[in-house]
Amino acid sequence: MKSSPQDLEKQFALELKLVQTVRQANQAIEEIHAAAQVGKISLDDEKKLAGARRRRGEAEQDGGPSQPAFAQVIGNLSQLIVAVDSADAAPTSQESQAAEKTLTQAQALLKQWEALKPK
Repeated sequence: MKSSPQDLEKQFALELKLVQTVRQANQAIEEIHAAAQVGKISLDDEKKLAGARRRRGEAEQDGGPSQPAFAQVIGNLSQLIVAVDSADAAPTSQESQAAEKTLTQAQALLKQWEALKPK
């Protein structure tokens, strides 16, 4: 079945939004770690926003965060990019719903970081 140009435009638009959000989140993680390293934010804030720095195979401590951190959101965004890109078609309703939820989580974290970011 051949996809319509509109379906491909929807696919491209969602992929672009997801990729741009991954870039923003990665930039925020770099800023968060840099601010924590020089003592401008607490280690708790660093962990809450960026995610815990763990070695491979190390277990999550204290049951995990109540809201996802950037590391988890980036992982979810990356999975969505792969899923949406796997077919030359408009995103499914499940993909669109998952993308909306994850993009909302990313935007909430970006707002939290902007409010906390040292001026």
